[in-house]
Amino acid sequence: METVFRAPLEIENGVATLSWLKNENGFQLDGRDIDVKAKAVHARGGFRYLQPTGDEPWLGILAGISTDDGSQAWRYFPENLMGKALVDYLSGAIQGGEADNATLVYGGNPHLFPYKHNEGQFEVLVPLRNATFAFQPDWPRAKKSQH
Repeated sequence: METVFRAPLEIENGVATLSWLKNENGFQLDGRDIDVKAKAVHARGGFRYLQPTGDEPWLGILAGISTDDGSQAWRYFPENLMGKALVDYLSGAIQGGEADNATLVYGGNPHLFPYKHNEGQFEVLVPLRNATFAFQPDWPRAKKSQH
């Protein structure tokens, strides 16, 4: 069985408003006012998933994310989408940091991700501060106090 994340998300609390519509045109699921706190992360945002009858699906996500412990970022990397090698590297490289209102923007057919031919959008902007990186085991750790 394929897993997405390397560890349980450890959700402390969360709220959301969900609505859906299914008719002859297809299926639509909307998530609004989503507010979730999990280990080392707080996310707020929304999404829309469309599955038109006889057409390709589409997923749109906009979320703001904050963390007080960047060393826990590994918990939230979707390994099935990013690949084991990249998740291994980033999990070791990102050793600390804080971010307020990082932004996640996603739009496109989720079956085509990671959009090798630019047929969708996936962007994460992280204004990281007090960051610590270990890019290579034999290099000194890099530290940065501002983004």
